[in-house]
Amino acid sequence: DDHFTDNEKFQRPSTTSPDEKPSFLAERLMTVRRRHLEGQIDTTRPSRDSCGRIQPVATWQTDTRLAVAHTTPTHCQYMYIMADLTPNHLEPTALDEYVLCSIKVDANGVLMVQPDFNEQSNSPAVLTSSSANSKSYLLQTRHQELFEFSIQHVSEAGDRESEEKEEELMKEVYRRRTDMVSSSVGDDFCQPPSSDSARVVVLGEIVSAERFDVRSLYIHYLIELPEGWYVTDSSSLSGTTQLGSTGFWDWSGIVPFAFPLEMEFTYCDLARPPDQLVQWPEIFFEIRSLDYWRRQHVEGYTSTRIPDTPGMHQLELLSWRPVNYSTRSLMQEFFIGGTLQLDDIKYTGVLQSSKESGKLSRYGFQTVSSGQLNVRMSCIHQSCTIQERQKQRRIQKMAQESRTSVAATSTSLLGVMEAFQRARKRMQETRRGLR
Repeated sequence: DDHFTDNEKFQRPSTTSPDEKPSFLAERLMTVRRRHLEGQIDTTRPSRDSCGRIQPVATWQTDTRLAVAHTTPTHCQYMYIMADLTPNHLEPTALDEYVLCSIKVDANGVLMVQPDFNEQSNSPAVLTSSSANSKSYLLQTRHQELFEFSIQHVSEAGDRESEEKEEELMKEVYRRRTDMVSSSVGDDFCQPPSSDSARVVVLGEIVSAERFDVRSLYIHYLIELPEGWYVTDSSSLSGTTQLGSTGFWDWSGIVPFAFPLEMEFTYCDLARPPDQLVQWPEIFFEIRSLDYWRRQHVEGYTSTRIPDTPGMHQLELLSWRPVNYSTRSLMQEFFIGGTLQLDDIKYTGVLQSSKESGKLSRYGFQTVSSGQLNVRMSCIHQSCTIQERQKQRRIQKMAQESRTSVAATSTSLLGVMEAFQRARKRMQETRRGLR
């Protein structure tokens, strides 16, 4: 680029410092991707040292903007038509060279001329149109000299066949740009579920554990799917967190984890009766500890169901663990470790045998409270049935509002008629009294 190129099109300062220079990375990025911001740049600023202000809202649209917006720009070539307007009694300098017209050609063969041919009145900031009826441009130099020039299109007019070829060429250019955007974005999107199924996406986090008697903890979790539920990735049904511990001087008893949970379920149960409730997946947690001697202890169990409503849910799960209050068991746990643990972690919830028999009994099972587990879940529900239900609710609400308005109108009309009848009776009685 030379000093006649408008560098403000390519370099936008970030500060008000006059010595600011773009870095090597910024220069390369400006050539890789530059959005089409024509018409949105504020050109009323006093100098190039001020920060560029871009209006985020486009107040007008053109076919060119709609065609090239949000696409990767191609490499362009520029050509400038210039004039040396140095007076005869002075030495030629670069300050007396002015750009009369700029021509830009991109890789697709599209040619752009600025300012436009004299049939239009658009012109750059350095040029001013002489008058509304004139078909020329006026250029004023730094020596207060005024020059008049015009830009004309002298190419021969093409026939109908040439116009059709040009239209086909433009369609091919736009099709290539569309294919370029499609290839960069990709088509790897999840299709919406069918009308007889639903998709549930859970983005959660095991936040922390608190009020436990130990400093180092880790958590093992397991997800149980009821009948009619499926998962896209079976590896997300179970997992183990990292080993978390409190600080050396931290006596708050909070063990942070910040362990992410990401699950995607699909529900499709056509054999379920309409009056039967849907069983939601349940997630079980086992809190374990690791001491200085690398011994593992079970510190607690807890469980919860996946929330059945969309949105963010902050869960505070209280845990418990089995205990044996015999002297031998307590001494063994204190000296050599080895706490009681469940053979099946699902015992913390409702067992399948209890669901079938309809009886749930834990009589004689001794437990003790241990601590609290904090879990955050954000649920997303996607189903065509939900949309249909919401549409029906809106229709019912509108029908109810219309019935209410009709009833209110009828009531007001009845009130007016009754008042009219009462006034008529009083008038008739008054006339009889006058007679």
